[in-house]
Amino acid sequence: MDWNDLRYFLAVARTGSLSAATRELGTSQATIGRRVQALETALGAVLFERLNTGYVLTSAGREIQARAEAAEAAVLAVARGVDRELGQVQGSVRLATGEALASHLIAPRASLFRATYPALRLEFVTGFRAVSLSRHEADLALRLIRPDQGDYIRRKVGVVGFGLYASSASVDAHPALRCDPWSVDFIGWDASMRDVPMTGWIKGQALDRIVATATSMNVQLALARASLGAAILPCFVADSVPDLVRLAGPSDVGILDLWVVAHRDLSRVPRVRAVLDFVGGLCEQESARLRGV
Repeated sequence: MDWNDLRYFLAVARTGSLSAATRELGTSQATIGRRVQALETALGAVLFERLNTGYVLTSAGREIQARAEAAEAAVLAVARGVDRELGQVQGSVRLATGEALASHLIAPRASLFRATYPALRLEFVTGFRAVSLSRHEADLALRLIRPDQGDYIRRKVGVVGFGLYASSASVDAHPALRCDPWSVDFIGWDASMRDVPMTGWIKGQALDRIVATATSMNVQLALARASLGAAILPCFVADSVPDLVRLAGPSDVGILDLWVVAHRDLSRVPRVRAVLDFVGGLCEQESARLRGV
């Protein structure tokens, strides 16, 4: 049996479709389908019901998933143990975080990190898609939501303050916005991003005045600068944009705790520990800017 067949099987089992597994693994649907079929042939069992709505595990499939995940965990544990024994700060570290934190907090200091650890490569995984640390989709994460489950270390490294921002042109055209900022038209999050905390903040104030939505904070910022409406943005990003005006600050909009998270075993690996310390120290140094004070 080929371990890679199990890896493809697990991707389909976890996502429920070939198309979603394709996005996770970065390969074609035909390849994934062929590998899953090869595994079924090797085992002599049907592992999935192929439905119009997706792939559903059979009873045999559920049993194989449990065994495959145990094998996967063992393989990852071996890799972590080798890294720990070597004690070398080299290789690559995958850091999962949001685009704002990656672009406006970490990237400006990345050259200093590189100078300290020239043999270590940072790999950024950005966006709001849930990234599994236990499945090694990333080595650590800097995120605004504290995970409640899993064998992780969780370190609160600060808070991020959010404000309501509109273009200076919009405020000049409607001076009353300075006195009644929540009367503005809003740019919100797409319905698919309902788990993003800021989505609820907008809905609580906007009524029917959401004029555009986006799945990206950068797009919302661009729309606000274009005077389409106001957007709730992290203060450490928007305060540095000269043609945006803060209509309301964190005390009126909201703050979120900022967490750095890593699998407990992996957090002891020197290369991951180096990034953990770098990110934690950076958040401490930038605490006032992140808070939006």
